[in-house]
Amino acid sequence: MHRVDVLASADEPGDVVSGAIGYADWLATTWDNVGLDREASMGAEVDGELVSISLVKRDGARMWSDYTGTVPDPRGRGLARLVKLAALHRAAARGVTVAYTGNDAANAPMLAVNNRLGYQQVATQWSCVRELRPA
Repeated sequence: MHRVDVLASADEPGDVVSGAIGYADWLATTWDNVGLDREASMGAEVDGELVSISLVKRDGARMWSDYTGTVPDPRGRGLARLVKLAALHRAAARGVTVAYTGNDAANAPMLAVNNRLGYQQVATQWSCVRELRPA
């Protein structure tokens, strides 16, 4: 899962450029996160290799799609939609009634997935930056 997360997020649009997260940090912040719902989180394989994941964080009847992504080679086959839809169904079967997600406005493929899955925009977030110089 760490490998898929790193490969899938390498070209993810966003306002903060970051390097690949190391396994130990990923394990601590993602896999061992107390909110991660491992029962609802999903993955998809192609030819026996994990290539797409949808990780779910949960707080009672609410869930957040923490991360959904597919490694570059098999993109365009609907795998991200498939794993996210399966995660939504599993979460609903476990008592979730409201699902939240978010993504960068420049990420058209994931916006299309979210729209197709019925997500509705409820908020917009802006990021701001300021360069600082020594006084």
